[in-house]
Amino acid sequence: MIKGVNETLVSSRVVPALVTLSNDQEMSVRIATIPALGAIIENISIREVLDRVYMQLQMFFDEPSYRDQHAVHVELISTLARCGPSAEPKFRDEFILPRLAAMASANNNMGNETKRTDIAMQLFEAYSALSCCSLSEQLIAEAMLPGLRCLKADMEAIAAEHQEVVSAMLRDYQQKLEARSLTPGSTDDLKATVMSKIKDTTSKANIGNIFNRKK
Repeated sequence: MIKGVNETLVSSRVVPALVTLSNDQEMSVRIATIPALGAIIENISIREVLDRVYMQLQMFFDEPSYRDQHAVHVELISTLARCGPSAEPKFRDEFILPRLAAMASANNNMGNETKRTDIAMQLFEAYSALSCCSLSEQLIAEAMLPGLRCLKADMEAIAAEHQEVVSAMLRDYQQKLEARSLTPGSTDDLKATVMSKIKDTTSKANIGNIFNRKK
């Protein structure tokens, strides 16, 4: 319903209802509010509403009573995977990615193989979805790479068919870090290096001729 309701009504009616339901006695009801909160992040832009939703999601992560609730963790990761690419960069960078990295690290030590697999597969979907986002060098180093390394360890143990995809994401981010770690003027240096290689492979021929070949 959130997609078809105006933002004012979401603020005045929907969010208060979800907050109430997230404290329901039945755990299944509380879990059902998580994807609805994610839908608000995807569709609503009111600052006050988003802040309330962020606080509610943080509660699901930090409340001690949810620490061993596997179904809550699965739903949280699934929801963050869906809303992450369209979320505010600040929320994505300061909340989503650090939380995913922490969950990936904890999952490496999960003793129950079924639960470990459930979390690992949700994390795989989340990292795949978020890989299209533009991230800072610091965020790649501090959140993305550590999380992906933990996920790779899980995949090696329980889902080898996805290991190469995770390895490819790791290589891609490591290459991005290496490219950004060049000295000041790195963009110009990189262009100069590429052009030098082109010249070497064409025996210092006129580069312009490459684009003027007959069809």
